[in-house]
Amino acid sequence: MIVRITANLNDPTAQQLYRQFHEDGYAPWGNEEILMGFVKEAVMTPKAYLITVDVTNPQAIDYIFSLPREKG
Repeated sequence: MIVRITANLNDPTAQQLYRQFHEDGYAPWGNEEILMGFVKEAVMTPKAYLITVDVTNPQAIDYIFSLPREKG
């Protein structure tokens, strides 16, 4: 499952993911307890980070599908 995250430029987690992806060519996404996936692309715009993640953990996918959806 591919997820795109938009984060404020002062978000420390987004800054770290962006930096690690561009320095190492690789950045895991998750926390200390669970690996949810891997960054596929990280872009910095003038207003935000756009981080594309390939979510590979089935539990994370189930969780994402359980979240309320924005109507638009």
